[in-house]
Amino acid sequence: SGPFKGLILPRGYVFGAPAAKILGTYEMELWEALDKLCESRPGLVVNIGAGEGYYACGIAKYWDVERVIAFEALDYGRRLIYDNASRNKALGNVEIHGECTEPDLFELLANLRADLILMDIEGAELDLLSARTVPLLVDSHLLIECHDFLRDGCVEVLVDRFSKTHDIEFVITRPRACDDFPPIAPLPCATKVRLMDEGRPESMTWLVGHSRLRIAKTTSADDHRP
Repeated sequence: SGPFKGLILPRGYVFGAPAAKILGTYEMELWEALDKLCESRPGLVVNIGAGEGYYACGIAKYWDVERVIAFEALDYGRRLIYDNASRNKALGNVEIHGECTEPDLFELLANLRADLILMDIEGAELDLLSARTVPLLVDSHLLIECHDFLRDGCVEVLVDRFSKTHDIEFVITRPRACDDFPPIAPLPCATKVRLMDEGRPESMTWLVGHSRLRIAKTTSADDHRP
């Protein structure tokens, strides 16, 4: 179920919630935001902290994108991304790299315009989104998982760095309910909730940043279409 319904997943996983990913309920709080980001027609998507490729391969398969650059620090994760992309016939659209450091991101953004940045790197988001890289993201939409329990004040710092160039909204995690379970099996409510549990240490926040410059360019292009 969910935005990547039909995605074939590899047998392994990097971090938790494999059952939620199989069910399609993984990070379902983001569905509306993902729909909006998909509608923005991104050509180049950069996924930093790609895990086993749930988002990288899901986007490459179901969105009309030209290229997804996936950064994953763990060798095991990179092997799973390759397997995931291969199973879903998306290898031609997914480019797999190792750990992304601040110099790596700066070099990439200095040479390419990323239409969308997806980032989930366990608190290192404050390091990569530095004084050098932030100005290069003025034309990029953002979806950043914030790890305040690892870096105190993470949300406030990121808002300060992007509020002048992006319209920012927040998405907050919430507990799963029986009604969230896809209609595939008549299981007890407690079992449904347990299968969907993502094992998060506490309530977390995603920052969704819509680039005002990119929105203006898209609107202008639409206005001039015959």
